Amino acid sequence: MKITAFLTAALAAAVAASDSVYLVNSYKGSEISSGIAYYADGHPATGGSRPDDYVDVTHGSNVIWEGRTVKGTFNSGVSFTSNIFADAGSKQVNACPGGNNWVLYTVDGWTVNVVYYCNPFN
Repeated sequence: MKITAFLTAALAAAVAASDSVYLVNSYKGSEISSGIAYYADGHPATGGSRPDDYVDVTHGSNVIWEGRTVKGTFNSGVSFTSNIFADAGSKQVNACPGGNNWVLYTVDGWTVNVVYYCNPFN
């Protein structure tokens, strides 16, 4: 009984840890930028909800995420570094760069599109 309760609690804790990071390209009219959006555990990135934290990594252009290291530091001081393979678009399994982007949220006239996402803490 105690083992079952422990395993159930451990599994529930593992499932609950669902922080997500989104690498995004955004536009507002002719303005463009790229950034990193962070959604904390328990805050789903659905229905157009705004992230818990966001950092612009470039403004006035979009980052080419593939084949380079891109780092962003959030207001909290926590940083996230992406390193997407240069040939990511040619991968067959779980690949969705390019035309498969979707709108994550909109804010102040900006449309924020997902390029990549990950669950770095799972």
